[in-house]
Amino acid sequence: RSVALSLGVRPTADASPRLWKFAWRSHGRLLPFLHAFDRCKPTDSSLSLRCLWLKALSGNDESSPAADGGVSYDMLPTGTRRAVGKGLRRMYPRLHHANIELRTAYIDGAATEAAGRRMRRG
Repeated sequence: RSVALSLGVRPTADASPRLWKFAWRSHGRLLPFLHAFDRCKPTDSSLSLRCLWLKALSGNDESSPAADGGVSYDMLPTGTRRAVGKGLRRMYPRLHHANIELRTAYIDGAATEAAGRRMRRG
């Protein structure tokens, strides 16, 4: 919780390990259907596509420091990406996509800080 708050990100939901596993497995089972008609689907889709879908959930939250202006959402298949659109985003419990949001906020902050140090040094 304290890490999330220090990054300006809402913490993950208080959920049982069983719910976390269920959500992870369910998402994995849905991926083939979400990309059934995706001509651009990469060959290795085990973790990279999961992360992209999770990033799209957090990236669509305009109040989040991890908001990306819809970039990750636009990379999803046109026919199925509405499942993580702005209207439905609130229906998802803050589990795996909240972890992606935390990591994104941390990396973005660290990169911005490092770039600022470099700019100050000249």
